[in-house]
Parts: sequence; structure tokens; C-alpha cells
Amino acid sequence: GLVDERRQDGRVLYTFSHALIQEAAYGLMLRATRRKYHERIAEVIEEDYPQEAQRRPELLAYHYQEAGNKTKAIQFWISASTLASQTSAAAEAMSHISHANDVLDSIPESTEKDSLELQVRMAEGTVRRNAEGFVSAEVKRVSERAVELSEKLGSAEMLFWSLMGLRLIHNVSGDSAATLEIDEKLLAMAEQSGDETLLAAARVNLATTFRFLSRYEESLELAMLALDIEPEKVDVLRELLGWDHHIVGYNNVAFCLWHLGRGDEARRYVALGLDRAKDLSHGFALSAALLFLGVQLNHFLRDESAVAEHNRSLSSVANTHGYTIWSLQATMFDALVTAYTNHPDANQAADVCAEMIRIKRGMGDQLANGYFYGVAAEAYLRNGNTAGARAVLQDGLDWLKTPYDEMWAPELYRLDGELAVQEGDQLTARTCFETAIASAKRLNSLALELRAAVSLGKLTLKGGGPPADDISK
Repeated sequence: GLVDERRQDGRVLYTFSHALIQEAAYGLMLRATRRKYHERIAEVIEEDYPQEAQRRPELLAYHYQEAGNKTKAIQFWISASTLASQTSAAAEAMSHISHANDVLDSIPESTEKDSLELQVRMAEGTVRRNAEGFVSAEVKRVSERAVELSEKLGSAEMLFWSLMGLRLIHNVSGDSAATLEIDEKLLAMAEQSGDETLLAAARVNLATTFRFLSRYEESLELAMLALDIEPEKVDVLRELLGWDHHIVGYNNVAFCLWHLGRGDEARRYVALGLDRAKDLSHGFALSAALLFLGVQLNHFLRDESAVAEHNRSLSSVANTHGYTIWSLQATMFDALVTAYTNHPDANQAADVCAEMIRIKRGMGDQLANGYFYGVAAEAYLRNGNTAGARAVLQDGLDWLKTPYDEMWAPELYRLDGELAVQEGDQLTARTCFETAIASAKRLNSLALELRAAVSLGKLTLKGGGPPADDISK
């Protein structure tokens, strides 16, 4: 027959016996009739099968688009994109955004279109950040358009969130002045609104900027205040921009505590952040937690097994979801992991790490490059490759001319001293260690100061010059 009958979950289902029969029957319908059926199908799924609607929003988007219900179609394409960003490949999420843009193009200019476009641009910004990195030309275009639309529509709340998207670009580009300017504007907007969600988000932003400016005490205070809110009240940050508020907050607290010499307390916030990330079905948030808390913080804390374990997880999640920037940074840390285990490919891995830094910079991502030069240098030094270490450290020391990356200066000076030790130049090593200590003191990083002091102490014990003055201080 033309139609087959079958039972599933207590229901009777009917399907065409062949796809060509279905296609022919569809083609015989008048356009108005088709639209009516598409609308009815979408309504039935949305109203009677809400779980199916949540699981497959792209199905409703398709039916509403074919029905000519453009507003609903765009809203469900955005939902499909958001779901794909969290649980699937970035390419699929971008495909859904493309469908939303197609529908948007067919709508005449109006305030309603501007409102729909703003929703699309916010979602598109998140998808493109995941796939292309934080500072691609398209991410910048979409973010600037979202701010423009928010201002045009007079929506203070959407202006707040769209400015946060623009802030990410300045932050990752290494423009500390522009980042700080937006942060202060966001804080003023939040305080004026009296909205606790906006206030928490503004505080966690400013805490992040203060941390990169080595203002650790101020950053810690703001981050703790930002965390004093129920997680569900700030889910909007994850929905609109892909970041989880509490993971960012735990990250700021842990980093600051470590720099302030409170490593044991930092471990507690590392665990809190990783536990939260595992509880969320959100690949981007999990990748961020694995990188910043699982890998970087444990690298600071000298927990080599934890670095290796979390970097494997990061690489798996990032590659599965198509997160370019997280995958690139996981590749960088492969250099350290192979060096930890004395793997025969360790020098090759360090070469790859150095190349990844060049790629990262070429993408316009200037954030924490000084730190990653240190990662590559440490890998080379562990392998006894002084030539490789010298080349990458020279790049790193040149990079210190960038003000926003100054926080990593003490470690690069210290590693330069360790390189001088391997090269047998104890006088230069001592100068480097003393420079590292002075730099760490100026930047208020007790942890980096202690690290450099230990290196200087070891050199002194080996006979590398006169006793260090007041190392314990």
C-alpha cells in the first residue's frame, strides 16, 4: 500500500511506504495547505510533546519556517543552535544560525526585525567564539552589531549582555584599557539597575581584569562577592555568552589565592569549579574549567599527574565539540605532559607548543601568551634542550613589552635564570633570579616570588656567588 501502519510506545504510527510517494503527495498540496499542516505539526509537538520540543528544537524550527511563522522559526533555530553548542559539534550550531539568518533576511525592516536580529547576533557570537576563537573578524562584527542593535532598541539589559560580548574581544586581544573601561561601565549599569544578576556578572568581569593587572587582593574581594548568588540566577550568562558565572568566579579566586601564597585554599576552589563543570551538560563551560582550573592551576600547584589527566580530558572534549581555541591550548600542554614522562617525542612536542603560540597570536589571541612561552620554555628545559629554550624565552621576554601580560614576567625571568644554570653561567642566573624576585614583589605575587627565591637559594647552595640577601623575605 501507499502507507504503512506500525505501533510504538502504545501509539499507532503511519508512514509512507516510500519516500517518493511522500514527495509526490507533498508536491500535490497547495502552498496554503502545506503551511497549515506545517504549523499544526509544530504546534502539536510544542504543546503536546514538550520534551521532544526541547530535545529537537530544529524540528519545530523547520516546520515553523515552512509554515511562514518567521518569529517562531528564528526562536527555535536559536534554541537548536544553543543546544548544539552545548552538546554537539560547533559546525551544527553554525548551520542552525545560518537557517535563522535566512529567515531573518526575508523579514522587512522593522523594530520586530531588529529585536529578532539581536537575539540571532547574541547566539551567533557564542557559536563563532566556540568555533573560530574569541577575536575573529566575524566575532567582532557580530558583537559590535549586537551592541548597535541594543542601543537602537533602547534595551538596557541587552546592552549590558552585548557589551560583555564586546568586552571578551578586548580582553583576549590584550587591550587592558578598553577592557577596564567596559568593565567599569558595566558595573555602573548594574549598580544603577539594582539587578543582582547584572551586579554579580559585572563583578566577576572586573575581578578577571584586576587579576590580569596583578591586582590580586581587589580581584579576590570582587570574585568572592560575585560568587555570593545562587547559580540559577546567573544561568543567563551561560545561555547568552557560553560562560558559566561560577566557574569564572572559582577560577578568579583560585588564581588570586595561588598568587597570594595560599595554595591550599586555591586547591579547594579548583575542586569546586571542576565539580560544577562536571554537573553541567555544557561542553564549552567544561572545556574552560578543564583548562583554567584542571590544567593551569594544577600546573601552578606542581601537580603533574593532575595536569596530564585534565589535559587529556580537555583535548577530548575540545576536539569532540570543535572548540578551536581550547583544542589549540590542549596541544600546547601536551609539551609539558610529554616532558613530565620523559617521552622520546618530548622535544618535538615542545616545538609544537612554540608553533601553537605563534598560531594563537596570529588568530589575534594575545591573552596569557607570556605564560605559554613559559610553558614551552619549561618543556625544553626539562628535556635539556637549551637552544629551544633560549629561542622561546627570547620571544617571551620580548612579549613582556605588552602591558597586559606583565603578570607572567617573574616566571619568564626565573626560567631565563634556570636556562643560564644549565648553560653554566651562574652570574647571569643570579641576576635573572634577583630580577624575578623584584618583579614578583612589584606585582604582588608571593607565589612567584617564592619560586624565584627557591631557584636563587639552590644556586647559592651550589656555590653560585655570595649568599642571597634576605631570601626568606
